[in-house]
Amino acid sequence: MTEFDLIIIGGGPAGLSAAIYAARYDLKTGIISEKIGGEIANAPFLENYPGFKKIPGIELVQKIEEQVRDLGVEIILAKVEDLKKIENHFQVRADDQKFQAKAILLAIGTERRKLGVPGEKEYLGRGVAYCSTCDGPLFRGKTVVVAGGGDAGLASANYLAKFCQQIYVLELAPKLTAEPYWQDKIKTVKNVKIYTGATIKKIIGNQTVEGLIFETKDKEQKIKIDGIFIEIGSAPNTELTKKMNLELDKRGFIKIDQSGATSQKGIWAAGDITTGSDYFWQSIPAMAEGAIAAHSIYKYLK
Repeated sequence: MTEFDLIIIGGGPAGLSAAIYAARYDLKTGIISEKIGGEIANAPFLENYPGFKKIPGIELVQKIEEQVRDLGVEIILAKVEDLKKIENHFQVRADDQKFQAKAILLAIGTERRKLGVPGEKEYLGRGVAYCSTCDGPLFRGKTVVVAGGGDAGLASANYLAKFCQQIYVLELAPKLTAEPYWQDKIKTVKNVKIYTGATIKKIIGNQTVEGLIFETKDKEQKIKIDGIFIEIGSAPNTELTKKMNLELDKRGFIKIDQSGATSQKGIWAAGDITTGSDYFWQSIPAMAEGAIAAHSIYKYLK
């Protein structure tokens, strides 16, 4: 069984940042995650990350991962299946491998919210998608819907406009919720049509997505589409938090103190899964939380 001072569960911005600081504190550190980069790996471009006017998300992730590996952090690409405390240490099981650590940092991020409408599950991977960067090029010359008028939704629509013939943005709220930058940017894109106050009722198709039914102001409409990208936010991943009986807020996010510590001794949390940044789900606050948590863990262990 491999032993670590610190095991970080999650390989997004918070986990990677924590790993950099932990390694510099000379803590034997391991990251266990199914993939590296989290949501920023799926971002077409980041335009608000200091030092880069514009950088593809995957390129930024690769630069950070290289730095983490150079510092001697072990990265284990696996799904964590179990986490438990045994006396004064923690045991982690991931893909039938077992690891032991003196401290745990949960940086597990969030999961994409689902619409919960008929057709969403049935056509997943056959026209229903949650990542425009991953699947956008597959819809070249096609007509698609982007569900969601927030930052992620308009960023997705802006990216898809390069490939798709027509894009419909459907936002449930009475007006778009994205920051002014994205609202101004989308106004310049000619092949995007926006509906606000729109409730998606059903995704329809045969072998693949062929249409969508939505409602605005009590008027039901049906449009022909080839796909739908769902960008309506994220929800906390509660599988491990419930297992460890951590204190959560009413929405299921982990409560942490100013050091990143949770309600259970020896467990810290950072990033989108926590209450630490006022639900401001961005890479920079997540990285800050990761760094703070690593500093706190170092003081706890040493």
